[in-house]
Amino acid sequence: VNKLPGTFSLCRKDQLWNNYRLLQTKWGSGMFSFLPQTFNIPEEWDQLKNAMAGSQEAWIAKPIASSCGDGIHLVTSHQQITLGRSILSVQKYIRNPFLINGLKFDLRIYVLLTNIDPIKIYVYEDGIVRFATKPYSMKEEDLIDKFIHLTNYSI
Repeated sequence: VNKLPGTFSLCRKDQLWNNYRLLQTKWGSGMFSFLPQTFNIPEEWDQLKNAMAGSQEAWIAKPIASSCGDGIHLVTSHQQITLGRSILSVQKYIRNPFLINGLKFDLRIYVLLTNIDPIKIYVYEDGIVRFATKPYSMKEEDLIDKFIHLTNYSI
């Protein structure tokens, strides 16, 4: 089991952002400024268009309940986003990520939560590092290359 019952609001991309925004409101964006600007589409379509207007910055669009890199794409204009039946979480893309040997990577750290009150957490000593398979590039022609921008094993 990789999710506890009732943790839907933390495990789905759109709900995680909604909760993060609530925490920013309650505790201030000084404490909660570690995630890039995000919009949930279609609800925040107009706000996203305004944020993207007049800029060529890259944004990453992700289906909210997908995995394995399915449906993820990088865009520089709202016209490149296809509005359909599924909800998307669209986030400003980090242009200068940490790299190892020129490759993007992510860390998987495994945690066991055994109690909420008082909180009791065990962190497993081993984890996984996943790498993109092509060197990082932000050239316009490379924005469509999943092997540069995603670290999923399944792509």
